Amino acid sequence: MISLKALLTKILDKIAIIGNEDISAIGDGTLTGAVVAMQPSITIVNGSSTSLANNTVATIAEVTLNKGIYLLTGSCRYSANASGYRTLLFSASGNSASAFDRFAVERVGASQDNNTYLQITWPVEITADGTTIYLNATQSSGSTLTADSNGIKVMRVG
Repeated sequence: MISLKALLTKILDKIAIIGNEDISAIGDGTLTGAVVAMQPSITIVNGSSTSLANNTVATIAEVTLNKGIYLLTGSCRYSANASGYRTLLFSASGNSASAFDRFAVERVGASQDNNTYLQITWPVEITADGTTIYLNATQSSGSTLTADSNGIKVMRVG
């Protein structure tokens, strides 16, 4: 695996700042310069709506990658329920939350009146072509919840 420092160095090497042009109209702050060269390959893999039973793990999206350095972002929306927690994780195994094969984990409490949205980001170096990474979800509301609007965004950075 590549270290976070090495990954960030590779990402920053792809960005070029030029000039002294004020580009504050792009955002809320003031910034001098412009990002002119960062066009990594971006792929979006959409998962499907899943009925997620209480205290089970389900694969909600998966992607197969070749050798390279990637920044993966996984997202999921859980239906509203006031009980329990919601967890989203990247894993080497489908339908698994085993500590031996999970890589990035985000866990939050429930929302009584609103859907719960989770997003995780994981920098990873894939060392073998055809490696499949799974986005798995789990919840502990006491009932079945819908997990939808889920997917994986893949950005190749090296």
